[in-house]
Amino acid sequence: MLLIADGGSTKADWAVLEDNGQVRLLSSEGFNPNQHDAQQIALKLAGDPALMALAEQVISVRYFGSGCSSPELKAIAGAGLRAFFKHASIEVDHDVQAAALAVCGNTPGIACILGTGSNACYFDGRHAQPARSGLGYILGDEGSGTWFGKRLVTRYLYGLMPDDLSREFDKHYALTRDEVIRRVYRESGANNWLASFAPFLSMHREHPWILETLDAGFAEFFELCVRPIQVPTPLPVHFVGSIAHAFQPELIRTGARLGQPVGTILQKPIEGLVRHFRQLH
Repeated sequence: MLLIADGGSTKADWAVLEDNGQVRLLSSEGFNPNQHDAQQIALKLAGDPALMALAEQVISVRYFGSGCSSPELKAIAGAGLRAFFKHASIEVDHDVQAAALAVCGNTPGIACILGTGSNACYFDGRHAQPARSGLGYILGDEGSGTWFGKRLVTRYLYGLMPDDLSREFDKHYALTRDEVIRRVYRESGANNWLASFAPFLSMHREHPWILETLDAGFAEFFELCVRPIQVPTPLPVHFVGSIAHAFQPELIRTGARLGQPVGTILQKPIEGLVRHFRQLH
């Protein structure tokens, strides 16, 4: 039994490839080795009943995860997975590799993630090449749910949000400055908490200020994360992730304005990963 995972900081999608060819899809809470150690990762996995039912049966795990960008971080994620899937061989790779396999297949292209966090890479048809992006939610994550959440919260607290939107934001969230400081600086999971405000953008996506905010976030992503990628010939820019999927028209419009045509957009890469590994087996 092969278990494939596309793991984000907020949520992980799993595909169980049975020996008879059947596929089952599962979801669980996500993790990030930048924020969780191996023991915490194993405990998160153990807290999911569906994964607990599989723990003794799985013989191979291919995990593609947010934050798994260096040997050290891959080792943390791998140690947590090995502590839980005790009888399985474990391979850990970065989530950009999963995104690239899902949207590019075996064809070169630029693969991007716009979800809770963000990242971009050049995919040569086999491997995602290292890129400058992926600095995390404090320094980077341009155009992500966390970036937009941070933008909404700061503009609200600074009094820079239009009055009509500010009233709606207050009605939905009733935030105080002290609560924001506590949640961002004193508690864990600040990136996920900030990203939880992204649905407000969708609720008011026709508002001019929201459209400007979306354009600003996507433009910053294209300028800082996509444009610096050196490619031999112009290539389509493909996307996976909840933000890319939820705001397809706005993303495509910003890309066109900047001369960056957008190709495929998928909400989740897991189905593309299933196709890829079925071909290999």
